[in-house]
Amino acid sequence: MRFSSAITAIAALATVGTVTLMASPAQAQITGLFNTGVAANGTTLLTVGQTDTHYQFITGAATSQAVVTNNAAYLQSPSSGYIFNDAAGSAIGNPLTLQTTFNIAAGSNLSTAQVTGAYSVDNFLVDILINGTSTGINSLSQPIGYTSFKSFTINSGFRTGSNTLSFVVNNTDGPGALNVTNLTGTIQAAAAPEPGSFALVGVALLPCVGIIARRRRNA
Repeated sequence: MRFSSAITAIAALATVGTVTLMASPAQAQITGLFNTGVAANGTTLLTVGQTDTHYQFITGAATSQAVVTNNAAYLQSPSSGYIFNDAAGSAIGNPLTLQTTFNIAAGSNLSTAQVTGAYSVDNFLVDILINGTSTGINSLSQPIGYTSFKSFTINSGFRTGSNTLSFVVNNTDGPGALNVTNLTGTIQAAAAPEPGSFALVGVALLPCVGIIARRRRNA
C-alpha cells in the first residue's frame, strides 16, 4: 500500500471512530397527575362540597371547577374521592367531561410514556381523551359503573409540555360522579450521546500514521 493510501485509510478509520454511542435512557418526569377528590398536596381527601382544584367540569361551552360528591352506594377508595359538577352530582347529560392537565418534561422519549389508573363512574364512561384524542376506553357495556374500579392504560398521544386528560361521562338520571384513583405516569428521557467509547478507537489509530511515516523514511 502506498504511504498516501495508508494515511487515507487510517484517517477514514479515525473518522469512523468518532461515531457516538447512545447512553442508557434515564427516567424522566411526568408531573401534575392527581387522583380525583384530593387536596393540593395530592394525599389529603376532600370532603363533600369542597372544590377539586385539579379537575374541571365541562359541559358544552361552560367550564367550572369540579366539586366533591358522594353516595352511600358508591365503592370507595382510600386515596381518592368522587367528583362532579356540584355536591349533589346534579348534572344530567352526555357528554359531560372531567378534565385535568399534567406536564411532560422536555427531552423525554414520548414513545415510552404511559399513564395508568383506575376509575369508577356513575353512570357510564364514554371515553378517555388524551390531548383531545380518543383512547377508546369506556364502560358502555357495563350497566352499573360505581360498584367497582376498572383499570386503564394509556401509552400514546402524549406531547412534551402541557397535556390534557379528559374523562367523558354520561349521566342518564339521578346523581352523577367520577372517581379516578392510582393515577400515575412514567416516561424515560431521550438517550443522550456518549461520544467517548468509539472516539478512543480513532485516537488509538493515530500513532499508526507515525509508524508508517518512519518506515517510509527508513526504506
